[in-house]
Amino acid sequence: MVLIWKLNVFSNRFRRPKIDLPIFKLDSGKEKIFKIINRPARGIHYDVIVEQLSHLKKIIIQTVLLDGDPSNTSKEDLEAYFEKIKHIRPAEVHIYSIDR
Repeated sequence: MVLIWKLNVFSNRFRRPKIDLPIFKLDSGKEKIFKIINRPARGIHYDVIVEQLSHLKKIIIQTVLLDGDPSNTSKEDLEAYFEKIKHIRPAEVHIYSIDR
């Protein structure tokens, strides 16, 4: 499988490029909520994103919690989210609210 997004890294041709902080967003544990919050382009599939993230090493997952309409903070939503996090096994998880 290949990642959905292509990453362009500018570097000098004699050195291998290094990404200092590989941060990826995951705002939901459920596809339905993912589609409402992120409004992905046609052809972007939630399960593929989660699976591809699980193949990456030492990544950081960044998540914003929304309590309103839409919401990703119900007990069921959070349980599904933490199951996805267990599957991905990131080095860190950063959780934010919209009130920083």
